[in-house]
Amino acid sequence: RLPESDDGRPGLFAQVHYPADVAGGMMSAERCTWFRAEVLEKIAELYGLPRRLVLALLNGRPPLDVAYAPMRHGDAGWPVLVFTSGLYGTCEMYTQFCRDLAAAGAIVIALEHEDGSGLFATEAGSGRQIHYMDPPPGVTDGVAFRRPFLHIRAHELRVVASALAAATRGRAEGKGAVGDAVSRVLAE
Repeated sequence: RLPESDDGRPGLFAQVHYPADVAGGMMSAERCTWFRAEVLEKIAELYGLPRRLVLALLNGRPPLDVAYAPMRHGDAGWPVLVFTSGLYGTCEMYTQFCRDLAAAGAIVIALEHEDGSGLFATEAGSGRQIHYMDPPPGVTDGVAFRRPFLHIRAHELRVVASALAAATRGRAEGKGAVGDAVSRVLAE
């Protein structure tokens, strides 16, 4: 999760991708799986794929690469891109795209939105699972139905901007932030 914001709100789940220094050695980081099991369950269910096949192919698989230390950029730092997936998406579905952006010279933060427009999310405060919300039967104005989702996303983006500012400030002041790994990447 990203660090909490200045006002103490829990950070969103995110993947952080950055230009890596392969020669600089590996970074101490928790190994994760390519896809969370809950996301795979939802992919199988909502795309109508055989659950056992999806889980057999992808469940528990680690990413192909390891976490290398961030590449130093100098005083200017790296540009930061915040990536948000569209309807029915998750940050895992865009991992390779975000890695390609990072390889081109940017820090990429892929967010998991908690608004119900994504395939799956976990609410930061409670741990409650949030699933994709279809328009109710009879709703013909999809734009009106989705407008509240966009308001939630806009709010989440403001919280993320606040959290990133706090992480960068904390690193500059020599403080260990909640998201120290994020702070380290942003500082490089």
